[in-house]
Amino acid sequence: MASPSPQRKLHFFAPVLITLIVSVGIENALADPAVKISFDQQVAPLLASRCLSCHNATEKKGGLDLQREASARVGGDSGSVITAGTPDTSLLWERIVSDEMPPKQHLSSQEKEIVRQWIADGAQWGTDPIDPFRASTVDRAGYDWWSLQPIAQPDLPWVDNTDWVQNGIDRFVLSKLEAAQLAPAEQANSQTLLRRLYFDLIGLPPVLKNEDGKWKEETLGIEIDPRSFQYYGASYNAVVDALLDSPHYGERWGRHWLDVIRYGESQGFERNRVRHNAWRYRDWVIQALNSDIPYDEFLRQQIAGDVLKPDDLNALIATGYLVCGTYDMVGYEMGSAEMKKVVRQDELEDMVAALGQSMLGLTINCARCHDHKFDPISQREYYEVAALLGGVNQAVDERTDIALRPTDGSAFDGVAHVPIPTRPSTFHVLIRGNSRDLGEVVAPRGLQAFSAAGLSGDLGLTSDAPDTERRVALARWITDGRNPLTPRVIVNRLWHHHFGQGRMALSTGI
Repeated sequence: MASPSPQRKLHFFAPVLITLIVSVGIENALADPAVKISFDQQVAPLLASRCLSCHNATEKKGGLDLQREASARVGGDSGSVITAGTPDTSLLWERIVSDEMPPKQHLSSQEKEIVRQWIADGAQWGTDPIDPFRASTVDRAGYDWWSLQPIAQPDLPWVDNTDWVQNGIDRFVLSKLEAAQLAPAEQANSQTLLRRLYFDLIGLPPVLKNEDGKWKEETLGIEIDPRSFQYYGASYNAVVDALLDSPHYGERWGRHWLDVIRYGESQGFERNRVRHNAWRYRDWVIQALNSDIPYDEFLRQQIAGDVLKPDDLNALIATGYLVCGTYDMVGYEMGSAEMKKVVRQDELEDMVAALGQSMLGLTINCARCHDHKFDPISQREYYEVAALLGGVNQAVDERTDIALRPTDGSAFDGVAHVPIPTRPSTFHVLIRGNSRDLGEVVAPRGLQAFSAAGLSGDLGLTSDAPDTERRVALARWITDGRNPLTPRVIVNRLWHHHFGQGRMALSTGI
């Protein structure tokens, strides 16, 4: 039987781990009867990991919300659930001690004791509301989920066949093979190795011709002798360098990025109008890869290149990333005022989805109507991230020649499909995602999910911050060295496209 994946292992052992972690806190607290139970250290983690998946501010199963003090003290459909000082008359304790709640994984005797003593001591509350994402549970990830932690250099595993190992990655591959009592495949022959390199890096086969006893590869115009082509040899390294320098490299790998960011040369929806100038962004992606632009700069320019480099024509074209998605031309031009609000919210969701999935591997858009069902992202945070893109519009399909004229005065023939920055409107949480049901006003922010890695979601922006400040802050937050998902996601994608399968399950969506 194959070993379960690390993610499945976490799901399998989560109840045991949660019980063990909470139990340690309980034992320490109960060792001295004079020490009262700490709400923030013992009670809140227990409620977050075992109760809030059903009894939170969004779902309120049985009408009960245990996330906030006021709602917890009011109770649910059955009335009050907490009677401070008397556990035996508290409905919460009655349901817990009878194993009615939680229904699937009952609390251990030690976990029950922490609830009983907390009520007996007066049911004092602490930080309000309880953050439901402070700990991973059997149902969803919390801030302690493995992919949200700081990136660390792992220890290299022990292997027996050290002669086979050429680098650190080989040790991880070989350790798995040896654990399964399998041997590595035989070394590929020269012709197979050469074809693999070509298809991987430029997507084309080598075209070899022998003239007067000399072998020449016609696609790159270099000499290659397939009979002596060896892994890690001088000829191998020379071919790799030549392939990376080839313009075909950007064409091959650019298409993967364009697929991820939902690039299209028409608007979609009913009219599906052709975007005659979208190709400029496509060409920018290809050229960026061929010029070996650093990945963090590659991302920053697509989010805010026009602001970060206002005199750089290419940086402006890079922002075509933001407006590659569908555009409901009929909804905007023929819809009622209410319909236009709905269309705008759909457009924002498309941008948030593309941003989260392409750069972070997170389906942030799943939190538009409710808290995310797996990733630690609240509904409020969805609208805070949407507010970061609140000034991005594509209502005008083309920029003028003047806007795209380089600062050196040289001529530029044509226009490009890029965002039209506007002053962002006030952003509200929309109750159940309904554009007519406005909730609290939110300011543009990042996610709190990376707090364990030392990266805050607070970007220092106010609810009336201009578009330029929002996108610059977003670009820098995405590419901050403390952001653990940005590098993990691109490494996973590179591995996937080279070897056919990604090696990391970062979240539910990507």
